Amino acid sequence: MKQALASWCERDGLDYEIEAYLPELNQRPDILIGKLALEVQCSSISKDRLLQRTRNYLEAGYYPIWICGEKLAPKNKIKEVARSLCYFSENSGFYLWSIDWREKELAIQFHLEEQWNRQLHSVTKKWCFSSESLLQIFSFPEKRLFFHQRKHNTRELVQAYYQDLNKKLVTKDRCILEVQATLYNKGFHLLHLPYWFYYPGIRLFCCKQSDIFVKQKFFELVQFYGKEGICSEALFILAVNELEKADIYLIIFPNVSKKILIQQCVRELFHWLKVCQLIKKIENKWYYNHNIISDQTISFGNWHSQLGNKYLISATPIENMIL
Repeated sequence: MKQALASWCERDGLDYEIEAYLPELNQRPDILIGKLALEVQCSSISKDRLLQRTRNYLEAGYYPIWICGEKLAPKNKIKEVARSLCYFSENSGFYLWSIDWREKELAIQFHLEEQWNRQLHSVTKKWCFSSESLLQIFSFPEKRLFFHQRKHNTRELVQAYYQDLNKKLVTKDRCILEVQATLYNKGFHLLHLPYWFYYPGIRLFCCKQSDIFVKQKFFELVQFYGKEGICSEALFILAVNELEKADIYLIIFPNVSKKILIQQCVRELFHWLKVCQLIKKIENKWYYNHNIISDQTISFGNWHSQLGNKYLISATPIENMIL
């Protein structure tokens, strides 16, 4: 695979080195093209090691592009090592590079999303070796020449998610018991939360374990500041600051800054709040919708049936999301 990438560089007339030694880093990227360091990762690597190597590159002015080999490239689910190799852009969402020697293809999986059970959704674009400019391919995630939407059956996802939570409580799943204990201290029960907590059955990609911890932080913020009304910009800033304090619930992505990660998280949470009508806009301010919350006496089954055939539409770029 290194030789295939080297041949690709030669075809494109690029100056490159295979396993060039960088003494200031004590590292050898598989392929070095100027300040671009290509790393083909075929075996497992610890997250700490991956984080350190990435930081070393960035601090020295290099930009690393990690490419998954066949064993790490995700299919229905994504391994934690592969997750750590993900990138993020406004136009592509979370994305991941991979290479397939048998098919002789370089690929990008973008708009990565996970269902509550970690079932992976993505869009894949592939290039045959040496078919196009290698540098132009690596600029693909930042381009605005494409647009993608995904439609999720919210009713099915929410029902399956709620049933799984119920089952795990009964079987005393350790992770879910931790979630329940945290909620209990705040006067909530896992199965009797405002329904937004179960919506839309798509989990926050950047969260460790359950994303309910992060949702709880965001919900408390909206409850407090939404009483008197708050503008979008102020709510966004407050939410970003609050989640920065709660970063223990977030996954570290070596190739994505924490600031960008949290901003994306807040945008998704805010979008779901609007869809579930937990906040309403009056003039230029958002208000906490007490009427929706006070109606929580209805059963989950009745609320679930009210979803009917509604779908969640998610999209890249995110500003093209249909509400």
